[in-house]
Order: sequence, then C-alpha cells, then structure tokens
Amino acid sequence: VGPPGYGGGLRGTQILAEGAGSVVDLSGLTDFLDSGNRPSSTLQFKDGGQVLAGNLTTIIGLSLRAGPGQVLSLPSLRSFEHSAYAGAGDVYLSAEGPGSVLDLPALTTITGPNGDWENLYIQALGGGRVNLRAVTQIVGPPGYGGGLRGTQILADGTGSIVDLSALSDFTDTPGKGASSLKADHGGALTLSNPTTLSGVDVTVLASGTITAGTLILDSTSTLSGSGTMTLNLVSSGRIGVGTSPGILTLNGNYTQTSTGILNIELGGTALGEQFDQLNITGGVTLAGALAVTRINGFTPAPADAFRILTFGSRSGDFLTRSGLDLGNGSTLGAFYDATGLTLSLTAPGGSPHAGDLDPTFGQTGKVTTGIGNADDRGRAVAVQPDGRIVIAGESFNGSNNDIAVARYNV
Repeated sequence: VGPPGYGGGLRGTQILAEGAGSVVDLSGLTDFLDSGNRPSSTLQFKDGGQVLAGNLTTIIGLSLRAGPGQVLSLPSLRSFEHSAYAGAGDVYLSAEGPGSVLDLPALTTITGPNGDWENLYIQALGGGRVNLRAVTQIVGPPGYGGGLRGTQILADGTGSIVDLSALSDFTDTPGKGASSLKADHGGALTLSNPTTLSGVDVTVLASGTITAGTLILDSTSTLSGSGTMTLNLVSSGRIGVGTSPGILTLNGNYTQTSTGILNIELGGTALGEQFDQLNITGGVTLAGALAVTRINGFTPAPADAFRILTFGSRSGDFLTRSGLDLGNGSTLGAFYDATGLTLSLTAPGGSPHAGDLDPTFGQTGKVTTGIGNADDRGRAVAVQPDGRIVIAGESFNGSNNDIAVARYNV
C-alpha cells in the first residue's frame, strides 16, 4: 500500500529484478494499491531478472514495463486503475524493445486517470507486444479540475502489437478527455467486433495498421492519418484524411451518419501529396457533411480533377458540402461514377456542371435585354422542351407596367 502522504512531491514503491538469476518473489501478493498523492511506483525486470507475481489481481497506480527480450506476465490480474485520486502523474503499461512482452491475459477493465494533465500510456514500442486480449472496457473517469487527461494507446515500430481484440467500449469524458489510439511505423492495433469509441482520437500513420470487425466512432471521436485499416467503419464523428494531405485506406465498408464529417484538403493536383483521398475497398453509405479546405494558397484550374473518394459501391450522399465555392462565380462540382467521387470545375466530357455559368451563352454566360426605356423586371423563368429559355415579367412604360416576355436560344 502507498499511503496518502504529504506535500506535492513524487513518491512510490519501485520493484526491480536486474541481472541473470535475480528474482523478486511476490507470489503471495494479491493487491498493489498506490493511492496516495503523486505516486510513482513501478514493477520491472531486465537483463535476465524475474518478478514472480502470479496471484496479483488488482493494481492501482503501478507502472508495468517489460524491456527488450523480457516477458512480464501477470496471469491473475483482473483490474487496473491509473489512480484513485488526482495528482498521480503518468502511469505506463508498456513493452519496449525487440522480444518484449507484457502479458495480462485475465485483465478485463482499465480505468484511466483522474487528475489534470495526467496520462495512462499503453504502448508497444520497437517490436514489443502488449497482450490485453480479455479487456472489454477502457473508461476515463470524470476526474477533477478542468485540465485534459487521457489514456494513450500506441503501437509504434515494426512488429509492435497492442492486442485489444475483446475491447467493446473505450470511453473518455467529453470536454476533459484526450484519449487516443495510434499505429505508426509498422505498428499494429487489434480491436474487437464491434468496438465503440467515445471521446477518442484515432490515428493511423505510415505503415501502421488497425484491425477490427466494426469500429464505431461517436460524435466526440475523430479519425485521421494515411495508413491502412482493415475493418468496417461507422462514423458519427470527424474523419481527417491524410497527414496534410495523404491517402487513408479502409479495407471494408464505410458508413457516415448524419452527424459525421469527412474533411478533405486540396493543395495541388498530386494525389496523396497535395490532395487527400479516402480509399474504401467495400461499399459506402453516405450522409452528414463533406468539408473541403484549400491549403497553401491553391486555386484549381478548369482542367483539374480531384479523386477524393473511391469505393466498391455507394448509397446515399453527403447532406451538406462546404468549401467548394472558389469565388468569382466558380464552384467545384461533385461528380459520382460507379467507383468514386471526383471534384472538378467541369463534368466528365468537359461540359460545365450544374450551378456554373455556361460561357457559350451570351457574354461569359450572361445576357442583358432591355425592353422599354425604364425599369424591366423578370418575374418567372421556364425552360422549354427544345432547351430555349423563356422569361416573363414587366416593363415600365413611364406610367404603367406592361407585360414583357423574352425567349432566348441556347
């Protein structure tokens, strides 16, 4: 037990077995509770040392760290809590380096930090592996104060794996939580079917991968990056493709709900380098918003085309689109075909899209017709079957309004 203590300095119990033949035998230990103010306790072994703690079932405030070539296994651990109070600092569950393994096969619940600016780091680095295959729930408690806090899960480096294959819910406190899931540099995260995220930011970068059955993002969660995910994605949150810009690949189906937002950046005509693409191998079901942002002062030319979304099949459409107005009467159109969505100033074949002025009509798409010698007003417009345009209205003759009708050949 770590008592509450006094003052604001760090304190803790450090358990270390270092060197071949070194053993710390804690086989009778069932609970490790460092619940004081600003605890800093750790359990680790390296260079051939061993820590025996096979009956440990509950941990509060203890970091577990496996080094290169070491296997730290706690087969009876069922509950892990970052801290009981605010002021605990950072706590780690980590496997760091080639051959390192942190194995917690019976752990089912993880509770994140309470205090401001505190984090629980769950990380597999440099070829390490963290086995949390029985964890079903990760929770960020309401906490104290107004500062951010969170649970940060990271797989970074070739062969690095965080196994959360039973995880059904990962929830953090709205407005206070800053939790994340991240795979980078060949690291891999394995999730469940389904896994629901609330208040969690997901990032997949470089050759990182995230695998799940179905990943569900609520409206407080985000996903960004330029790596690969093998899963079905249901998003009520915000999707930010690329790393300004990039290509995000989803091997599965994509559903965007009415509160979902797909962010796309345009900064040039080079795919993945200057503009974003969301690549879906399965089907898409669309609603919500498409939000396009131009970066680096870029303005599309008439012949430019941006394939921002690819898919195997599609149903639905974005309910709103923003960022398509280029000014000066020019607007990017959104054109679907059987396998994707393209943004461009002209439709396939070169004709103007709906909403653009036709430069072949009158002067740059505009015609001004004077009927009388005073005010003329159009009140109604119709397009005849032969394509001619008819405008009906009135022309002021100096004392009264006369009926005025004009027809235009197009």
